[in-house]
Amino acid sequence: MRSLVGPLTAAVLLAACGSAGQTSTPGIDGVATETGAPTSTLVGDVGTSTALAASTTVDGATPTSTEAAAPEATTAPSATDAPAVTEAPVVTPAPPATDPPAPPATDPPPATDPPGPVGDTAAADPAKSWWHVGTEEGDPEATSDGVNCLDLYEAQALGTLSYSRCGPWESFDGSYMWTVVRGGPADRFQAIVWQQGAAPFTWIPKMKLVEPAVDTDSIPTGWGRVSMLTADVDSGPAEELLAGVKLDGTGKFLYFDVIDIRSGNPQPIATVHDLDRGRAAADDGVGVAFYTPINLAGEPNCCPTTWDQFLLTITPDGWGVVDVATGVPGEALPGDGL
Repeated sequence: MRSLVGPLTAAVLLAACGSAGQTSTPGIDGVATETGAPTSTLVGDVGTSTALAASTTVDGATPTSTEAAAPEATTAPSATDAPAVTEAPVVTPAPPATDPPAPPATDPPPATDPPGPVGDTAAADPAKSWWHVGTEEGDPEATSDGVNCLDLYEAQALGTLSYSRCGPWESFDGSYMWTVVRGGPADRFQAIVWQQGAAPFTWIPKMKLVEPAVDTDSIPTGWGRVSMLTADVDSGPAEELLAGVKLDGTGKFLYFDVIDIRSGNPQPIATVHDLDRGRAAADDGVGVAFYTPINLAGEPNCCPTTWDQFLLTITPDGWGVVDVATGVPGEALPGDGL
C-alpha cells in the first residue's frame, strides 16, 4: 500500500502557505472583507490548481464590482488639413466699350425768317411823292423857346391861317416837329418837317409839301385835307411819320407817304397814290392798312357798304402793297387816320 504521508505533507504545507498570504481589508459599512490569494482544490489523485479571483462576502454585503477592463483608446484619425485655398486668377478687366466716334458736328443752317408777303413794290414807289426834300433858299427858319407851335406858324409868314396843326416827332436822329397850315392869298395847304438846329431854339425846315395851284388840265381839284401822325409801322427802334393828302371832289382820292430818316435827313420811303375814296390807318409794327370801296350796282357813290383791304408793309423786296381781303363790311373799318 502506497504511503500517503508525502502527499498529505505537501498539502498541509501548501494550505499553510495559502493561509499565511490572506489579508483583511475594510469592507462596506465597516465589515471586513477578506481577500486573499487564490486557493487550490485537489481533484482525484492529481491536483490541478485553478487560480480564481475570489472574494468573500460577509453578512450578505454586496460584492464589490470588478472593474471591467477599459477599452483600448482609439486614436481619432488625425485631422487632415484643409486643402490650401487656391487664389483665383487675376482677371484683367476688359477696356470699357466706347461708342464709335461721332461724325464731326456741323452747325445747323441759320434759322431764317419765313418769307414775307409778296407785294407790289411799284405801287409804293416813293419817287411819286409830292414832298420836296431838303432846305431851299428862302425857306423860313424858326426861333422858338422850347416847342412852341405858334412860333413855327408865324415863321411861315402866311398871314391869317384857316387851319393849323403841329406835333413832335421823336426820331432816333434828333428832335423834329411837323406843322400843317392853310392860309396865304390862295388859302392853300403847306406842310413842313422841322429839325432842331445847332443854335439854341432854332428850327430848320427839312421837308416841305405845298398844295399846287388848281388847273383844269393837270390839277382839276384842290386839297380837302392834309393829315400827319407818328407811328411805328416797321417794328424798328423809332417811329415813322405818316402824311396823307385827300383831294376835294366826289372821288376824294387819297395820297399818303411813310417818312423816315435816311442818311441824316427825313425823306419818303414809301408812297401810295390814287386811292379812290381811300381810307388809311396805322397798324403798329406791321404797316399801314388802307381800304378802297367796291362799287356795287345801285349803291350811291357817297356811301359804299363793302371794301377791299390792302396793306402797305415791308416785303422781301422792300416796301410793297399786299392784298389782304375783299368784301370787308364798312362797319368793320378802323377810323380814317389819314
